[in-house]
Amino acid sequence: MSTRASKPPAVRAILFDADGVIQRTRGNWREQFCTMLGREEHLETFIAELFAAEKPCLTGHADFENQVATVLDRWRASATVNDALSIWTNIEVDAEIIDTISAVRRSGIACYLASNQQAHRARYMAHALGYRAKFDRAFYSCHVGYAKPDRAYFDHVLAELGLAPDDVLFIDDLEPNVASAREAGIRGVHFKANAGVAALVQHLSEHGIRLA
Repeated sequence: MSTRASKPPAVRAILFDADGVIQRTRGNWREQFCTMLGREEHLETFIAELFAAEKPCLTGHADFENQVATVLDRWRASATVNDALSIWTNIEVDAEIIDTISAVRRSGIACYLASNQQAHRARYMAHALGYRAKFDRAFYSCHVGYAKPDRAYFDHVLAELGLAPDDVLFIDDLEPNVASAREAGIRGVHFKANAGVAALVQHLSEHGIRLA
């Protein structure tokens, strides 16, 4: 009887995180927030409040525009809501990684976006950045109702895909998200933030995905 370990099933689908994997924020966020506030005094507290205001929007439980307007009004900031929203959509896409994802899809492996986003940014990514056409489907947390690293996020995605967890590969730059995916039985890959296409190709190769 052979004692060779059984070969894991082939990857049938890949979940890609967005920020830190396929895209990054353009420019210096701190400087942009300083311009938004109109002064540097208490800037870190202002930034923390903005991100705290965004948090319930990531699961679709609050409207991001209204949340931002409340924070700007409380701080008497010089920026308008539209000025503030433009910072969240100031995104630089890694074209080489997107091209690699297209090659993966052509090979027969489905590719999905799995990203924590509020609705305003999700709409921008889907339409202005063209992700609606570049992925087989997007699982934005604001539509799922759960945000990574909540295990419920991954359980929801698996149910929607109708795949066994071991058929799915998940790539994210945040270790808690990867750990949660692994708890759900998904093959999790920790991707160094903004590591680029060579790192992605290496990770894919390690899971049996080799592109011509």
